[in-house]
Order: sequence, then C-alpha cells, then structure tokens
Amino acid sequence: AWRKMTQLIQCPACGEAQNPGDTCRNKECGSSLKDIKSPLAGLRFHDLRHHAITELAESQASDSTIMALAGHVSRKMLEHYSHVRQEAKRDAVNGLSAKVPRRPAKRGYDTNHDTNHACADGVPAQVIENMVGTRRLELLTSTVSR
Repeated sequence: AWRKMTQLIQCPACGEAQNPGDTCRNKECGSSLKDIKSPLAGLRFHDLRHHAITELAESQASDSTIMALAGHVSRKMLEHYSHVRQEAKRDAVNGLSAKVPRRPAKRGYDTNHDTNHACADGVPAQVIENMVGTRRLELLTSTVSR
C-alpha cells in the first residue's frame, strides 16, 4: 500500500490518479505521462517519524515529552530524529530581540538590578514563604512533617 501510494501520479490533463505509465489510462484523455513523477516519490515511511519529532521539537514540547511519545531511551536518539529547521532557529533568535526589557538609565551591576525586572516595573516579587513551607524548604506533607 505504501509503495502504491508513493508511486501514484495524477494525469495533468484529466486529473485521474493512476499508476505510472506511458499514457493516461483514461481512454478519452490519452495524455502522455512519460515525464510525470509522483510528488511522494522517494518518501519513506520512516521519514514521517523524523518529521513528527521535528515538529514536536519546534513546537516547544519538552525533550522528556518528545522522548516519551517517540519511545526514545536516550537523548542521543532524540537528537538523531529531530532536525530543527533553519527557519525555526532564526525565529528563536529573533524572539530574543523582541523580549529585551526596557532598563532604567543607570543601574548597578549586581544580580538584583540586572535580572529582577519585575520589581523595577512595580510588580512585587514572589515571596518565598508562598513557594515553600514556613519551617522548611519543602511544603509540609505527611511524610515530610515527620
């Protein structure tokens, strides 16, 4: 079925799908098909796997998600199957320039001033007590509290 699908051609005159040959099988048409090649010629079934994994990688799916869907055990296999296109790489780099935050005129070089832009805009930073338990660095659960 795969071989038939990848060899199937369409007559340019009548539009009938058919196997390759010298002339159209439609007796009323009879157009020459000698130079017509299937648009899917050379497509291997496994190429679809490469394409699907590449699309997942470009859609910002996590590596662990892609590996789970594809059944990959190692990162090396993921790299073998994902072929991120040049256009996607270019879009990613262009995205960096679009996300450059506006910085105040004069600031220091310490970490707070260079990376904590949310505080500069008047948005309060997250309070660490909201992210972790009050007595520990982990939220209290039945196993941690003992």
